[in-house]
Amino acid sequence: YKENLTMSQDEYLTWSVYMDTDVVVLANLNNLILSVDNVYNDHSEKGKGTPLWIWNGNSGFLVMDFANFDEVWDLAKTCDEMRTDKRRKSDQSILQCVSENFPEKVGLIADEWSVHIGHGYRASPQKLIQKQKAGFLHFTGINTGNFYWSDKGLIKFCIRGRRCNHEETAKDGDVESFQRSWGLADFYIRLTWPWTIFQGGESKIRHGETGYEFKFMKRTI
Repeated sequence: YKENLTMSQDEYLTWSVYMDTDVVVLANLNNLILSVDNVYNDHSEKGKGTPLWIWNGNSGFLVMDFANFDEVWDLAKTCDEMRTDKRRKSDQSILQCVSENFPEKVGLIADEWSVHIGHGYRASPQKLIQKQKAGFLHFTGINTGNFYWSDKGLIKFCIRGRRCNHEETAKDGDVESFQRSWGLADFYIRLTWPWTIFQGGESKIRHGETGYEFKFMKRTI
């Protein structure tokens, strides 16, 4: 399953945030909007036009120019790799091909919005503690059982890491470092919708403001 969060302005769709369902957002999306504006401004100053999408090399989290994203498929058809490699194509391989052949069509997202367990952390996921900022945590498609906290809980990602010692429970050891980084996702994935609506919405209404009603609707495809 995939998640897609659309942003609109004056009733016209401007851009869309796409994320895999194994992405856990930690930070306020206002910072993401600021990061996107910085990328757009940089492209404009360099005369590169609006990027078709913004990422940092992983298709699990994209900011897309939704209205013009179809151009990606036309560009992909011109890539030699798409014509000569007969293997099954994935979203990652298609976007990577377009990115390499048409770099001016792609924007680079800030590092804090590109935290994937497969990008340098697969062997040592606990090393994420050394990063100063993380907008989200992407667990990169590992089989997690029925739920993220099923089986052994999130510590399973430390157990999988080839240099993450899940038995090192001393202060500042691998277990503590993991719990203070990737393990923080445990808080967010356990929140119920009533708690989420209050913590993320109702509790942020300033004195004298009315706020807006939020209704969660779940649809299984």
